Amino acid sequence: MKIIKDTKKELEIEIDGESHTLCNALRKILMEDKDVLSAAYVIEHPIVGEPKLYINAKNPRKSLKNASETLKSRCEEFKDLVSTVGTDTKSKSKKSTKKKSTKSKAKKSTASKTKKKTTKSKTSAASKTKKKTTKAKKSTASKTKKKTSKKSKK
Repeated sequence: MKIIKDTKKELEIEIDGESHTLCNALRKILMEDKDVLSAAYVIEHPIVGEPKLYINAKNPRKSLKNASETLKSRCEEFKDLVSTVGTDTKSKSKKSTKKKSTKSKAKKSTASKTKKKTTKSKTSAASKTKKKTTKAKKSTASKTKKKTSKKSKK
């Protein structure tokens, strides 16, 4: 880590060997601090560029130290959470297998009921359409007969 600029209210550092991951996390935590006016970073070249972190605050060194400690504690919390999830999953796997079989039976019965309803509604819709079509044909046929009979009378 190289200090590029260090004044009373500004700090600019270059962080060797890091990427967006660390810099963006630090920037976000710095911006949560009420004493920080601005925090940003830049990586001038995507392959060979080293990130530069800029901090404008009442006491930028103190703010950076607090942000790094906060980031470290959040990482520890996340690590603990992940390790507990892994152990909980193993003990719950037997229970979840029983629940899944019960749920799958319920889903199958619901699916068959839905299928029956859908088939009934399709059948009734088809019969209604057929009736409407038949009525329309009869109506058209009777209109044609009336027109033909009127023409023959003339």
